[in-house]
Amino acid sequence: MKVLLTGASGLLGSHILEQGLKLGHQFKVISRSVSKRSFLFLNLDKVHLYSLDLSDLSSLPDDLLDGVDCIINCAALASVKAEDQSKMRAINLEAPKNLFEMATKEDIPYWVQVSSVSTLCSGVDDNIVDEKDIGNFRKTPYANLKYEFDCWIKKQNSSVRVFTPHPCYMLGRWDSRPSSGSILFAIKMRRFKTLLNAKKNFVAASDVARGIWQGIDSRVIGDYILGNENMSISSFYQLCCEKLNIDFSTFSFIDRQQFKQANFSENEKSFIEEFCVASSVSSNKAKQDFAYYPLTSVDQLLEETLDYFMDFKMLRVKK
Repeated sequence: MKVLLTGASGLLGSHILEQGLKLGHQFKVISRSVSKRSFLFLNLDKVHLYSLDLSDLSSLPDDLLDGVDCIINCAALASVKAEDQSKMRAINLEAPKNLFEMATKEDIPYWVQVSSVSTLCSGVDDNIVDEKDIGNFRKTPYANLKYEFDCWIKKQNSSVRVFTPHPCYMLGRWDSRPSSGSILFAIKMRRFKTLLNAKKNFVAASDVARGIWQGIDSRVIGDYILGNENMSISSFYQLCCEKLNIDFSTFSFIDRQQFKQANFSENEKSFIEEFCVASSVSSNKAKQDFAYYPLTSVDQLLEETLDYFMDFKMLRVKK
């Protein structure tokens, strides 16, 4: 199968590409920049790379979709910074709209729209949410944009079949930017010492990538949550502190009512809303429909992530 993959140098895109090459698929990839720390950089000879801006229609080459059987839209930007909002809208909304409209005109049969678990949240710690809860989510800019595009694509009168995986909080190697792995840097630097102690689901990017390939093989359509372990933010932080060899007692954790009453700075509030406003989730639908079973524990994925950061001298840990 010939695949067009966007966001190929990112954390999840790297794992999708790595596993896809092992499965024998051919790739066209879109990436505006390629880090030397990325899987893509080490495998440029195995793909057809396009360096272009999907939000600019004039930059799209006529042969972009030639021979393509499946598009996996993995490109995304998550940021709480005000100066990044227009860039987030271009990458997370306008660019995929352009590409999907192009895919419809070219009769591309299958589209994988990588969404996010941020598009669903119960707001109650004991609740376990699933696909029926999509739309009841924390109103952060990233979640809003992801949900807006998910709604838009469902309204299109198109023959393209759409599979929408919703990955939970991913960690793993190949996080060259870093993206979600930046939480380890924040913990090491003790940037945010008081956090909302909600439940959150953590998963290895390699498990999510494998789930996406299983879904593609089964030609599923619709929404699927791809996660692994539900755990409290405090338990996750404690495990991270053990790996980073820092004092866990320097952090404190509050409940949702205390969070509403607390007087945080705008920066602290934005971080807590983006990282901590979460819920336990269920991936049972993916397990039932295409045998999605994650293999990597949170302990293992933290080791894998830290090994990658240390191998590329991005992070140092005192033993």
